[in-house]
Amino acid sequence: MHRAMSLLAARARSRHEISERLSSAGFGTEVTETVVRRLEELGLLDDGKFAEECVRQAVARGRSAEWIRRDLLQRGVMETVVDAAIEQLGVVSSEFERALELARRRAAGTAELSSARAYGRLMRYLCGRGYDPDLAAEVSRTVAGI
Repeated sequence: MHRAMSLLAARARSRHEISERLSSAGFGTEVTETVVRRLEELGLLDDGKFAEECVRQAVARGRSAEWIRRDLLQRGVMETVVDAAIEQLGVVSSEFERALELARRRAAGTAELSSARAYGRLMRYLCGRGYDPDLAAEVSRTVAGI
């Protein structure tokens, strides 16, 4: 329990992450499950709240819904919990607007470039943040003036 509390003190973690870290530290399956259940009972471990917080932070950093989804699934959060968090915070519905805002901020540094070069840089930037290439192209065209 002490080890799990130390992990949670450093940052929020998913149920899967805590289980994995305890197992890799040499704790048995039974001990790990008991600790995880107890943390959930105490309200210190909640994948739903964890997912919502991760979504908020990722949106603030300009990440796409697909990037957020992959990240949370990789962290071991159940797909239904991930989808609920993304839907609850309206990430998918505001995807175009967020991409457009990011591209406009990024375009300030591309003012001296030709439209084609600015378009290419914006495309790479948005795709690197996990945005769908079609959406990234549309936003990049709009911002670059192509």
